[in-house]
Amino acid sequence: MDRPMQGIRVIPLGVNTRICKPQHTMNKKTPYIDAGIRLLFIALYTYTGMTKLLDFPVYRIKMRRQPFPEPLKEVFVWGVPTTELLMAIVLVPPYLIAAPKLTRGSLAANLLVIGSFTVYTGLAATGAFGYVPCSCGGFLEGMGWWVHFLFNLVFTLIAALGVWLHRSKEDAEVLPSIRG
Repeated sequence: MDRPMQGIRVIPLGVNTRICKPQHTMNKKTPYIDAGIRLLFIALYTYTGMTKLLDFPVYRIKMRRQPFPEPLKEVFVWGVPTTELLMAIVLVPPYLIAAPKLTRGSLAANLLVIGSFTVYTGLAATGAFGYVPCSCGGFLEGMGWWVHFLFNLVFTLIAALGVWLHRSKEDAEVLPSIRG
């Protein structure tokens, strides 16, 4: 094998002997932690997205009361549940196929989405917008803004853990012979 697959680091042992190791820094427990993180977010996004769509008239009224510029309100009405359901879908394929870049990309997108929700709930909790009805749906709607912020903050930290588990080693460790 002259050219190793992408995401594999080749360690030369002798003239014609090589060992291929994954380029990420996983240990034996990492696949289980990764699966748990993905399943947690798939469940969260599916639940919140579907809850909004199943009670769409009420959700739409609450979203229209959010402190966004008028032209953006309708975009968010459809964009938030669509994004949640798309994130639930995007988190599945990297778990089924070994694609390190796709895996890191989906986890980074997940961190961006939950991080955005966390910033918004943090601003709502501090009263930056005045009164804002929660349009999250389901059991999340019953939380106060501070509890909701802490809930999202924990999920943001879990998402960050998922990204961290799939970090790649520095390019300096990759042999020049497999870069070209």
